[in-house]
Amino acid sequence: MEKKEARVKCSGCGASYKVKVPVTDKPVSFKCKKCGKVLKLRIKPTAPVESGSEAPASVATPKMPYLENTQLPDAGPYQDLPGRVKEQRSSVVEHLLLDHPADAPVSQTEKGRSWIVLANDVIKGPLTEQEVVKMIETGEVTADTSLRLGERPWIKASEIPDFRSFFPGRHPAAKAGTPVSMLWLEKEGLGATEGDSPTGAPFYEELPALISYPFAGGKALSLIIFVAVAFLLATLLSLDFLLGLPLNLLGWVLLYGYLASLMRVSSESPHSPPPAWDFSHVKDLASSGLNVLVLLAVISLIPVGIGLILMIFFFLNSMPMFGYAFFALTILIYLGSLFVLPCSLAVLGATGKIKSALSLSTMVGMMKNGGRPYFMLAVVSMVTGLACMSAAVVGVFLVDLADVGFMISGLVMALVLSYGQFIWFHVLGRFAAENPRLVKQVA
Repeated sequence: MEKKEARVKCSGCGASYKVKVPVTDKPVSFKCKKCGKVLKLRIKPTAPVESGSEAPASVATPKMPYLENTQLPDAGPYQDLPGRVKEQRSSVVEHLLLDHPADAPVSQTEKGRSWIVLANDVIKGPLTEQEVVKMIETGEVTADTSLRLGERPWIKASEIPDFRSFFPGRHPAAKAGTPVSMLWLEKEGLGATEGDSPTGAPFYEELPALISYPFAGGKALSLIIFVAVAFLLATLLSLDFLLGLPLNLLGWVLLYGYLASLMRVSSESPHSPPPAWDFSHVKDLASSGLNVLVLLAVISLIPVGIGLILMIFFFLNSMPMFGYAFFALTILIYLGSLFVLPCSLAVLGATGKIKSALSLSTMVGMMKNGGRPYFMLAVVSMVTGLACMSAAVVGVFLVDLADVGFMISGLVMALVLSYGQFIWFHVLGRFAAENPRLVKQVA
């Protein structure tokens, strides 16, 4: 029986062997001495190549044909690399399980089975992306589990763009400032491509630079309009509380509608400047702003308001101990609400649904799986919230200044509230852009 000397590459461990393979219609079994994986191979006689046509790359060295085990499917188009998949040529090696007519239809599910998992020294696959996600959710695949796409090099699950959001805070880019998709491309040797995301360092590594965000692009008109409206509302509230309160509710519905559009723009284009005001869509601003205001009221304003009322009640009734106790409790409630608010606002921005944003399971899921990115987002939220609260307290005392006290009070509150919330909602959009799978998962 004729035999041909060739090299065989084990798909399990990558070991390479020089063996003599019989030329026969029946498959030949070969056991890897390193990992014990059994490979079934056979040589398929190659058809003569017509003159003038390009010879297949697989028959370029007939004296020593390289038998590449095809138990793994050819890599399909990888989502992070549009337009970079090369046309596949027929191989001279045919695996027993793939012995079917060349033009036989292949289902979309089978085409998507390109992922190989190496867990606990056992290779599983090929698998679809959805099957890998289920293994991550059940804990079978961890952040350090090795995966590969087709015949590409092994890489940790936490470093793969398709799965990294399931392991927040674990990917190298969190410290290196390099997007994970770029790390993947560098390991593949393919460089950067248009459309990779995220397109920069995580937002919490650029916090100092975000201080100038309201003036991004050299235009401060959007901030000036926001401050002007907030100043008018704060001044009215200082002059007459009963009249100013309902006017403030209506005004802040529009202001939060603008902030919602700012968050959306930041999630779609993280490095874009604040969007321009569009008063031709007042209804849309009012609708989205009302949703944001309801969210803030339910999670923060109402619980904090109840705490303040009880505090005032005890102070007025000569029970200072209880008054101080409820003052401390109110501060804790406020800080707790600021820690929870970001996940609800992120989900509201992604879905536009109040019910989903107020879901307890949504909040718990975001805080549990958000890792360092969510913790840093919550820190920004609490710092911004405390600054706004401090401005409101200072404004109350400034009202008593002679003559123009109410105007100074309104200006202080307008500047701090406007500037702080511009940055806060921009960071919310950046978080959504950098963690799309996490937001989508909990939503």
